[in-house]
Amino acid sequence: MIAQAKVRAGKPNVEFVCADVFDPAFKDGSFDVVMGFNLFHLVEDAPRAYARIHDLLAPDGLFISKSPCLGEGSLGFKFGLMKRAIPLMKWMGKAPFVRFVTIKGLEAVITGAGFEIVVTGNYPVRPPNHFVVARRK
Repeated sequence: MIAQAKVRAGKPNVEFVCADVFDPAFKDGSFDVVMGFNLFHLVEDAPRAYARIHDLLAPDGLFISKSPCLGEGSLGFKFGLMKRAIPLMKWMGKAPFVRFVTIKGLEAVITGAGFEIVVTGNYPVRPPNHFVVARRK
């Protein structure tokens, strides 16, 4: 995805990187936008990651993400079954850590890190994959 973004960007002031958010090479306030898609449900210490993203953003910088909210009750049959299977698969060493967060819980962690939520939506609605645009306060 990074390679495709680099080919399509065509802008000298745009940089795409795939890195750990805690990389010390990244300085506080050095980003205008941080984006993360379909990964925060796999991050064990998501509140710490959101706080670090907040620090990395310049004032009024934007955090844009989309995260599966697997803690919601309306997942449908297939995802509901998968939700029940993940803990067993993890115990057997066949699945990674997975956070079962609700939409309300996700938004609470993001605002708790110091963000103001600007826009949200669920795409798709079921299972809810929650899209968030948040601004550093």
